[in-house]
Amino acid sequence: MKNTSSSLPGSSVSYYLGRICWKLFRALLMICLAFVILYPILYMVSMAFRTVEDVYSPQVVWIPNQLTLHNIVFTAEVLDYWKLLGRTIFISGTSTLAQIFVCSMVGYGLGRFQNNGFSVVIGVLLLTIIVPQQIIALPTYFNFQSVDFFGIIQLITGEPSKLTLLGTPFLTAILALFGQGIRSGLIILIFRQAYHSMPKELEDAAMVDGSGFLGTYFKIMVPNAVNVILVCFLFTLVWYWNDYYITSIYIGNFPTLAVRIAGIRPAFQVATGNAAFDPYYMVVVEQAACLMMILPVLVLYIFTQKYFTESIEKTGLVG
Repeated sequence: MKNTSSSLPGSSVSYYLGRICWKLFRALLMICLAFVILYPILYMVSMAFRTVEDVYSPQVVWIPNQLTLHNIVFTAEVLDYWKLLGRTIFISGTSTLAQIFVCSMVGYGLGRFQNNGFSVVIGVLLLTIIVPQQIIALPTYFNFQSVDFFGIIQLITGEPSKLTLLGTPFLTAILALFGQGIRSGLIILIFRQAYHSMPKELEDAAMVDGSGFLGTYFKIMVPNAVNVILVCFLFTLVWYWNDYYITSIYIGNFPTLAVRIAGIRPAFQVATGNAAFDPYYMVVVEQAACLMMILPVLVLYIFTQKYFTESIEKTGLVG
């Protein structure tokens, strides 16, 4: 019998040609997506190091004719960069640590202990994610404007409390400690899913060895959730680093880099003594300020991207 297989002369050519076309299409698609994602950063870097002449030159598109650090130095002086950088690191770091600690413990409780009111707690938790921060900002502001500790101060002194937490650099950390930090509900759900998926035998073995709930959590659960903690820590740190809304409302007396950059145009006009500041050069110094703001986060990502991507794969956080 003749071999009636589909190994015709043109079939293998069509197969390899199809594979080559598919690989070229994927490569082109990835290049286009990478350009869309990296375009803001490339534009920022290109503008931050341009001279005034390059700003007005139609021949300069991406690469300046002459690189200069004057924009970076001038922007650092106007922003008081190093002072604000230290303040931003302090506020973002304390708030992130407080949020990770609280959300991890709450997620552990929701993931390992369930009772009749579990669905109600999950529903309230989802409400904290669904309800926008702007809706609860006003009552939260008034609560921190006059802290009375359930009326105890007024009961002792006979007058309304004059204690206020507004304008203190610890306020965002206090919100995080009470589960009201930036996207705390989402972080709690991530931890809840991570702890819920861990084998119950780990807890049973710890209980047999005489460990209590807290001992089991710190000695068994936390070491097994290092990947989740790392991912949530980096996400939360970036959220607090870029936050403008909460910081400007509650701790306006201690502005961070994000708050200062939001009002950078008047600051530049005051620094130059020119109310009619050159609008084209304003774009350059704004891009320099944004580059200086994201630079610490980029450096952090460069040193942690290997562990970050591995943790993303192990925790299953996609999309």
